[in-house]
Amino acid sequence: MPAFFNGIFGHKPTGGLIPNTLQWPPVQNEIQRYCCPGPLARHAEDLMPLLRILAGPDGKDSLCINVELGDPLQVDLRKLKVLDVITNDHNFVSKVDSELQDATRA
Repeated sequence: MPAFFNGIFGHKPTGGLIPNTLQWPPVQNEIQRYCCPGPLARHAEDLMPLLRILAGPDGKDSLCINVELGDPLQVDLRKLKVLDVITNDHNFVSKVDSELQDATRA
């Protein structure tokens, strides 16, 4: 969501897909699975090519694994299950603009 709030697209990959080498702040052990870098791009269609460049072991991050990335065009979107959380009603989180909530429901 932070990328979206800034007018760009972002993808948070599965932990271990992209090396955490030189990530700031540095992380160690199992937390690496949750604090992982990912691509940012102006256009959504640019995310997959960037992910292919960034993914895979670098010889330094021992938790990074080599994973074969499939073709996103082969995914049947009708078969995906989506969890749609429009708002979480917590006071410590910024409220989602009503215009965005309406667009999500449409």
